[in-house]
Amino acid sequence: MSTTVGVRELKSGLSRYLRLAAGGESIIVCDHGRPLAILSAAPDGTKPPESAAEHLAGLAARGLVVLGVGRKRRSPRKGPRLDLSGAIRDDRAERQ
Repeated sequence: MSTTVGVRELKSGLSRYLRLAAGGESIIVCDHGRPLAILSAAPDGTKPPESAAEHLAGLAARGLVVLGVGRKRRSPRKGPRLDLSGAIRDDRAERQ
């Protein structure tokens, strides 16, 4: 058995629809009458990933994402501190 629901209704009654899905019902989520997704119960034995890294590794194993090379970007170097107010004052003084 399946139930069709719009996005707005799903958001406002999410707990209800999650209970229906957990009970074995499929929920078809539509946006402006166009089906977008199917919400259904998770298979038995499914456990949530323990970390984001574990979740990404699982997605990569299924071919759904490609992991980056892992190089971290360096923070930009900080140059010498400039006294902008003083520089503006000096520039104005030179123009007079």
